[in-house]
Amino acid sequence: MLRFSTLSLVGADDSLSFLFYANSTNEEDAATQADNTMELAVPVKVKAAVALLGASIPEQVVFTARTDRPSPITKQVDVGPEVTHNYEIRNNGPSNIGSAKLTIMWPSRQKDSDILDNAYILYLLDASVTQGQGQCVVKGSGVNPGGLEAPSTSETTTSASRRRRQAEDNTDDGSVTDAEKQVAQATTLDCTNTDCVEIECTIERLSPGSAVVQVRARLWEKTLLDAGYQETRIETTAELEVVQLLPASLTADSLPTATHKVTTTANPETVSVTSSSIPIWIIAAAAAGGLLLLILIILIMFKCGFFKRKKPTEYQAVKQEPAAKRHSKDFEDA
Repeated sequence: MLRFSTLSLVGADDSLSFLFYANSTNEEDAATQADNTMELAVPVKVKAAVALLGASIPEQVVFTARTDRPSPITKQVDVGPEVTHNYEIRNNGPSNIGSAKLTIMWPSRQKDSDILDNAYILYLLDASVTQGQGQCVVKGSGVNPGGLEAPSTSETTTSASRRRRQAEDNTDDGSVTDAEKQVAQATTLDCTNTDCVEIECTIERLSPGSAVVQVRARLWEKTLLDAGYQETRIETTAELEVVQLLPASLTADSLPTATHKVTTTANPETVSVTSSSIPIWIIAAAAAGGLLLLILIILIMFKCGFFKRKKPTEYQAVKQEPAAKRHSKDFEDA
């Protein structure tokens, strides 16, 4: 068995030729030597296996009905919590990818809403290739369509702290019953029921390894509140299409493709229920009732002779007393 390495191939030829020659130490007639040689051509092709993965950071967010939300909204921090979707394009080889196209469909606003309504869902802030070579183009209205002011470092910290406190204050305290939770149905928002923005990213020269596309946005809380949504699943869809494999001069039997969905779950804040204080007279009555019950138990035990039991020393003295004396004493007592 012979094994050959393809590391030194540059793709100049679409086939490799192998010449096989057989000879013998025995004398052979010259007329029969024509079949001692054979040339074998092996086609050279390119092939790559790809995978498309994705994740939402964070996976779940809480949208709140803020009383201090300005109108109109002019700053990004007043829109809602930030959401990031990361898509990983993984080339499992063996060939290099010369070019690939990643198309992301992004739920941008409510279906058929007027642009003046600002009925955004995931307000797009940025789309870029953060690992690997490439770039992204947002079609249509582009990123930050409302021209909202980007937050400063202090505003970002303040917003994160406020949302952390709200999450702690609105922890489920039983105010929503299990039956109510079962009645509440989750809503899915995707490109079938929203207006989506198309994001097209080009990935260049990807050797076996990974490239990452990152899309940042903010959840437009007011839209979800106005629509009365409860649990809401927002889905983005990505399709990967390999355009070219390297070397480009070689042919591929097929160019691989892949699809993936990333979901962010949004939940409304839980309404906190303030627990009412117990009146003092109830506490006093409970304490008095407990004391009376204790006195009654003691009296019953006294009447039953519970407190007239012999002490351990008396039992010991009776045990050490001679049997004859005990019998006579018992006879006298009788």
